[in-house]
Amino acid sequence: MAAGAMGEMRITHDPIMHGPLARRCIAFLSFLGFVVICGRSATAAPVIDFVYPPVINEAAGGHVAFQVSASGTGPLSYQWYQSNLPISGQTGSSLVLTNIQTTNSGEYEVTVGDSSGTYVINSVTLSVSAMAIPLYFSNLVVLRVGDGVQELSGSTGNTIYLDQYTTNGTYVSSLQIPDESEGANYGAGSSASVYGSPALLLPGVGNDCINAGLLSLSPNGQLLTFGAYCENYPFRGSDMTTAADGGPYWRGLATVDASGRYTLASTNSGLYTGANGNSNSGVNHSIRGCVTTDGTNFWTAGQAGAGGGVKCLNSQNSGYANGRGIPYVSTSSLTGTHAVQIFGTNLVYSDALAGNGAGLYICDGAPQPPANSSITARLLLNEGGQPNDFAISPDGRTIYVADGGVFANSFTRGGGIQRWDTNTISGGYTFSYTLPVDGTNGALGLAVSFPATVAQWGSNAFGAALFATDAANVLSSIIDNGPSSTATVLLNAAPYKEVLRGIRFAPGNESISQPFVSSVSVSGAQVSITVANGQPGRAFYLLSSTNLALPLAQWPIIATNFYSFDGTRTNFLIINPQESQRFYCIKQQ
Repeated sequence: MAAGAMGEMRITHDPIMHGPLARRCIAFLSFLGFVVICGRSATAAPVIDFVYPPVINEAAGGHVAFQVSASGTGPLSYQWYQSNLPISGQTGSSLVLTNIQTTNSGEYEVTVGDSSGTYVINSVTLSVSAMAIPLYFSNLVVLRVGDGVQELSGSTGNTIYLDQYTTNGTYVSSLQIPDESEGANYGAGSSASVYGSPALLLPGVGNDCINAGLLSLSPNGQLLTFGAYCENYPFRGSDMTTAADGGPYWRGLATVDASGRYTLASTNSGLYTGANGNSNSGVNHSIRGCVTTDGTNFWTAGQAGAGGGVKCLNSQNSGYANGRGIPYVSTSSLTGTHAVQIFGTNLVYSDALAGNGAGLYICDGAPQPPANSSITARLLLNEGGQPNDFAISPDGRTIYVADGGVFANSFTRGGGIQRWDTNTISGGYTFSYTLPVDGTNGALGLAVSFPATVAQWGSNAFGAALFATDAANVLSSIIDNGPSSTATVLLNAAPYKEVLRGIRFAPGNESISQPFVSSVSVSGAQVSITVANGQPGRAFYLLSSTNLALPLAQWPIIATNFYSFDGTRTNFLIINPQESQRFYCIKQQ
């Protein structure tokens, strides 16, 4: 018996060591973290490259997928298990569970064998919450396209997930956006949009996929927004972004709040589908992003056939249902608009093909003009490259722009994250430097935390925390301390069948993230204390004292723990029978 990697072991098949007995040996020794050779002689074993993802935390009703990648001698064989029991029919390299419920929670293992008679094992964990999993304002939300098993496709489209991470890259939870009509089985699909369906899809590859799925936050920070295509998976056509003048292929505008509640706020059969009486066959009609102030009034960005790429849409105006008459920003280009946000009270968007230059544009306010009319915007910052997402400091003096071009060096305006500064309140931005996100790759989505300790931004202020996605499916973080600042890779999704797109901090604010003791129970000499409404992944202390009058600063720490994916954690403590009373308190780390 030789020590090996935790979570993986190898066993050589022998006629006297197979079936349930071998399985029990595998499960027990895998838990101990040993490599074991059973049988008469050791042979080369298959190699598991990865089992992905290692953990999924998701609410009931969605679907999840696990994928194993392995190599070995001759054809490989697979068997998936739950709680040490084989799952009937699950003998492939992937495991897809649909309409998941809390009973699906647990550890799943996969054995991989080859013609040498040798097996290897690895495990993954699924936790299913009966309720929506909340999003926490200090965590990141990344829009992911694809479940890891679906083939990335511009024809069928792919399922959308919103994955929650802490700022150090620790995975917290996933919110699957519906991909079928209510009550339909996963994989039912559709050949056009289905009235009343909550489903949205995005292309994993193909037409304009690299620009799709950008996230925005409402000005009050309470709603996360994105735009996508109203189709069920798999879309049964040649191009899921297909355009039709007011036809059966709709675009959808979605919101997600801090409780993890998804709402398909608006659907439109003419938004970025070639409506307004002009299909403009030379233009790919696609939606890229949106922002809202209240869940009703939206501003969108995408590739349009007429008017401008930035549209102004009131979701309750039935006159816009077929796309005709939707107001727009006349100074926005047809195909170059990307991210759209509201800074303060003003609409701001990025445009790579505008007549006055590639950069950021700003409107006076965020108006909703009458039907068949337009508004104008002025150039805020002439970036000159391929501006995608952006972030503006609270006082407007520093702007970070995610540029999709190729990174050359820190003092060249190119791909990566460009920093622009002004030291006056009247604007006039000057390029400062470019920060690389992942080698020479350009940046797509961008979220920035501006420290509250910095009273005034501009060229002399530093310390912002930057988080970006790029075209290589990497999530990176940078602490901006100047042009020599380097990126840290938090997540590399490149080996897997999924793509990373938009990124934002989660909706909400600190006032909705106050933990509390939800239950206390005593059983014999043990007391269990359950804490709820904590921030997933965040540490907390459990303090205790027998004297309630003692200042909290003098209460000793008796336990340190971490909130689980649903914001709860139960602590089990032993009661001292000699004590007549004891008090407990939670302290956030």
